[in-house]
Amino acid sequence: MTDDEHAQAADEAAGSHEPGEHPDDAMEPAHEQQTPQRDEPLAVLSLVLGMTGLVVGVITIYGLRGVTLALGVVAVILAATAVRRAATTQERGTAYGGIVLGLVTLVVGIVVVNG
Repeated sequence: MTDDEHAQAADEAAGSHEPGEHPDDAMEPAHEQQTPQRDEPLAVLSLVLGMTGLVVGVITIYGLRGVTLALGVVAVILAATAVRRAATTQERGTAYGGIVLGLVTLVVGIVVVNG
């Protein structure tokens, strides 16, 4: 058997492929491109507002009483809207986190206003 015949036999054993193409590439299934996961913007905003209200309420106990309550209310409203608009479980989880943080901010705001 000549060198050309050995090369042809090796190509047939590996399967036919184009020059520059790896023989294993034909065997692998095509992978779909995955889009990165994005959270619902309103849910993220509600988390940010809830955290801001909580920090404002804890740090400035007597300084900005109404701001803490307002941020808590807005955070809960935005999070409730985000729960309805959420398409995935991850988005809903972020929105529920915004609701909880907004409610905690409201409680801190009520304690600060009445304290």
